[in-house]
Amino acid sequence: MDMPPPTTAAELQQFICACSWMRANFVDYARVTRPLQERLDSALSGTKKTKRAAAGVRIELTVEELNSFRAVKTLLAHSATLTYPDPSKQLVLMSGASDMGCGLVVTQVCQWKPEVPIHQQTHELLICMGVASQVQPLTGVSLRRNHFLLSTHASV
Repeated sequence: MDMPPPTTAAELQQFICACSWMRANFVDYARVTRPLQERLDSALSGTKKTKRAAAGVRIELTVEELNSFRAVKTLLAHSATLTYPDPSKQLVLMSGASDMGCGLVVTQVCQWKPEVPIHQQTHELLICMGVASQVQPLTGVSLRRNHFLLSTHASV
């Protein structure tokens, strides 16, 4: 993806805002963009955080911030595509947790093959969520009779 790094706070602000529209399709979005968000907050401290004010603030990204910028561009180029649920397909719910947070992935498999390990099945992504506070929207998802629940911890 041919996109030069931002040279003003306004360009960085526009990049972060544009990427935020697709954040649900990015794995680990908050952690990857943190250096850029911190730089924007720092550059705009003491100003009105408007695009007009940001346009006059020149910035030069550090190595860490450039790495973050490149990582976000990679996320953009390889973002996950969500699909619509299909009741005829096998539903799979996977969760995991660590000291950094927790996550939940719901997929569906078109042609479930019991003899094939789950990680080798062809999955279509339905939901991908991180952080415990975002699990609540799943209350509207009804699990059909035939589903798998995979978890790395016994409390689920």
